[in-house]
This record gives sequence, C-alpha cells and structure tokens, in this order.
Amino acid sequence: MDTATKVAVEKYPHGKFDGELGDSMRAACAVGYMQAEKDLGWHSVKEMLPPIDEEVIVLTDNIHGKIVPGSHMICYAHRPNPKGWDGKNIETGEVKHYDVVTYDGWNIPGVTHWMHCPKLEEKK
Repeated sequence: MDTATKVAVEKYPHGKFDGELGDSMRAACAVGYMQAEKDLGWHSVKEMLPPIDEEVIVLTDNIHGKIVPGSHMICYAHRPNPKGWDGKNIETGEVKHYDVVTYDGWNIPGVTHWMHCPKLEEKK
C-alpha cells in the first residue's frame, strides 16, 4: 500500500463521507492524497519557492515540450540567479558573463510543485 493510500485509510476511514461506499472511498483517497503531499513535503510554486540555485525535486506538467495539464513528470530543477553568472571558457580561459534563460523563474518549463532533496548520511 503506498503512502497516500495509507494516509487516506488511516485518517479518513469509511463513514466519514456521505454517499455510496465507492464515493466514500474515492473521497477518502482524494483527501488522503492531498494530505500525503503535505506530509511528504511537496510545495506548490504558487505558495512557496525554494532558495535561488538550490537543486530540488519538482513536478512539471511540460512533457516533451507540451503542457499536459494534470499529468506530472518528476525532474530535478532549480531557480537560477536572475542576474546570470560569470563562467570561464575551459578552452580559452576567457571569463564571460552569461544571461539566464528561465521559465517562470525556473530552469525548466512547467514546474507546478517542488520538494527539497533528501539529505543523505555520509558514510564513514
């Protein structure tokens, strides 16, 4: 049983909603999924944004260059510094300023939700 279903079953058991059993289970699962997103640390980009240049896990509805509402793909992304960055050409050693290209402030298009990358324990 996945986490969202566990949340739905534990927090919203049958009988909480009016209607047929199927309606109750569908409603419980829908509410459970929303709660699980909150419990797992997903944030809507409309409510909260990560710091600039922090790599995060995101959901994007832009799949292979097309917006597919309601469909999500998991990716890594970050919010680039809007001032751009200076980088050294590895062949010439010349330092050049690069302007940033963003999609609503992100380095990839269609980001709808994000979460911090988990911190892994260092091996000793």
